[in-house]
Amino acid sequence: MCGIAGLVGSYINQDSIIIKKMINCIEHRGPDSISIKKLDQNCGYLAHARLSIIDIENGSQPMEFLSRYLITFNGEIYNYVELREELKLKGYKFITCSDTEVLLAAFHEWGSKCLNKFVGMFAFVIWDKKTQKLFAARDRFGKKPFIYTIENNIFYFASEIKSLTKTPNFAKKISRDSLIQYFIFGYVPSPNTIWENIYKLDPGCYLEW
Repeated sequence: MCGIAGLVGSYINQDSIIIKKMINCIEHRGPDSISIKKLDQNCGYLAHARLSIIDIENGSQPMEFLSRYLITFNGEIYNYVELREELKLKGYKFITCSDTEVLLAAFHEWGSKCLNKFVGMFAFVIWDKKTQKLFAARDRFGKKPFIYTIENNIFYFASEIKSLTKTPNFAKKISRDSLIQYFIFGYVPSPNTIWENIYKLDPGCYLEW
């Protein structure tokens, strides 16, 4: 289990303080290390709390690829060895043995269609420096959580809701609709959460920002 967090959007002076608070909330998910990377042009941060499983020495995150992509990734791609061999045939060279690097190469090669290639459980965000766009995705069974909110044209995300309570304009207001859903179903269905304006990415879906 790892933890991811981040924010992308208009630059504000308190961003570095906010992202530290967000990732510290989920430090328990990744006791081996915490890392924060600032995005180019002061447009945000990606953060990662790591529990080392694959390629302990070289699989640190957020990971950069081709000097273009930056990723924070929670999960495992079970068929990454097979995908790595397929990508090698297309000319890709790998410097780590991690599934994270394979995920990045797959995204570069196939774009959003790479999700059809993956067998595993995952939630991740990739920042593309060239297009200045964020790509976020979650596995089809929803094994790994992905929570997000948008405030003042800034996209915040994390593995747990409590990280998003650290955003500047978080209003501690329970969603009436979500409360009704909870009493009917015993849980709050996606994409809603118990809090207003905080959402879950549906399993098997992706979004761009």
